[in-house]
Amino acid sequence: MNRRRFIIGALIAVVALAVTYWLAKVAHPFGHTLLVIPFLMLQVDPPQIVWFSIIAKWYTRFHHGNIRTNLGPLRYVLVTPQFHRIHHSVERRHRDTNFGALFSIRDRLFGTQYRGYDEYPETGIEDEAFPHEKVAGVTSLLLRPLVRMVYPFRQTQEQYAASPSIRQRAPDRAAREA
Repeated sequence: MNRRRFIIGALIAVVALAVTYWLAKVAHPFGHTLLVIPFLMLQVDPPQIVWFSIIAKWYTRFHHGNIRTNLGPLRYVLVTPQFHRIHHSVERRHRDTNFGALFSIRDRLFGTQYRGYDEYPETGIEDEAFPHEKVAGVTSLLLRPLVRMVYPFRQTQEQYAASPSIRQRAPDRAAREA
C-alpha cells in the first residue's frame, strides 16, 4: 500500500512539474498574447502595444528588486517591490498572498492581498536541505536548475525509505518469499 502511495505521489509530482513547465514556457508567453487582444479590440496602435509590453516586462523586473519602497498611493493599484517581497516571505502568515504580477487589484478583489505595507520580511526557502548555491562556478550554475527539479523527488524517496511502516512490513515480506 505504501509503495503504491509513493508511486502515485511521484506521478503527481511529475505531472505537477510538467504543468509548471508548460505554464512557464508555453502558456506564459501565450498569456502575453492574450493581453494584446483587448488592446486590438480597442484599436490601440501596435507600436503602443509594444511599448506597453516593454514597460510591463521591465516593471516585473523592478518589483522583483531588493528595494524598500511601496510607491506611496500607487501601491493600491500596482505591485510594488514591498508587495512582492511579502509573496516570497518565509513567514507562515505571508503564505498564499500577493500573487499579482503587474496590478494588485486582483489580490484586493479575491482577498489574497496582505496589507502590511511597511513590513520587510526575510525571504527564501525554509527547508535546510534545499540545494542552495554554494559555489559560483559555470558547471554549478548550469546544473543548479536540474538539481532543484530533482530535489522534491529525492526528498519523497528518502521519506518513503525512512517510513517506519515500511520497515515493519519488510520482515513479513521476507517470510512470505521464503
